[in-house]
Amino acid sequence: MKYSLLSLCSLLLFCSTVIQTQAAELEQRTEKRNAPVGKTVVLDFEAFYAKSAYFRMLQGRYKSIQQPIAEQLKTMEDRIKQNMDQLDYTSQEKDPQKYGTLEDTIEVEKLTLKLTQQRALDHIKGVESKMFSEGLADFKKLLALYAEENGIDLVLPAPPKNLTGRKLLDVQTLYHSPRIDITADFTAYANAQFTPPAEAATVDESDVPVIGTEDTETTAPANAK
Repeated sequence: MKYSLLSLCSLLLFCSTVIQTQAAELEQRTEKRNAPVGKTVVLDFEAFYAKSAYFRMLQGRYKSIQQPIAEQLKTMEDRIKQNMDQLDYTSQEKDPQKYGTLEDTIEVEKLTLKLTQQRALDHIKGVESKMFSEGLADFKKLLALYAEENGIDLVLPAPPKNLTGRKLLDVQTLYHSPRIDITADFTAYANAQFTPPAEAATVDESDVPVIGTEDTETTAPANAK
């Protein structure tokens, strides 16, 4: 009987140890499940871009560079048209020298226009790429600051409003609750942080690619009789 009682005590002690071990493991698993999870939100970048004061400023600066280039090209096109009109009023038989000079001038101006258009296109693409890169870098810095202030660990892009089957495979977020959409709040935050430039951006003349825009000696077409 004494041996049986000792065996029973050993068995109870073993069972108690097993129970304590299992309880400790269960507690650890529970703690892991209840551990704080990083706050995740979504942002509609297209909607933010449309209402961002900073990006509107960049768009204005971009247009201020485009405008003088467009005006330069328009001036060159008008000059070609003027010379072509004059060519129509010039008799090849009566004044072959003047007629030939106008033909040569028009060909040179057309070639100059084509080269200028290509150079202008390359220049504008470079400006656009640089502005977008700088703007995106500033946007990411501001978003990181906003996330830090609001305890956000992950910002996902909001899915497009109209999805097609093919584009669905490229979307990173398929659904989100409106409760975690920070677009409106972040837009207000970003606009409040933005300080407009003291003066409107000026365009450096070096930003306008000028090729072969020397004045060509031409005379206005005589009145038709």
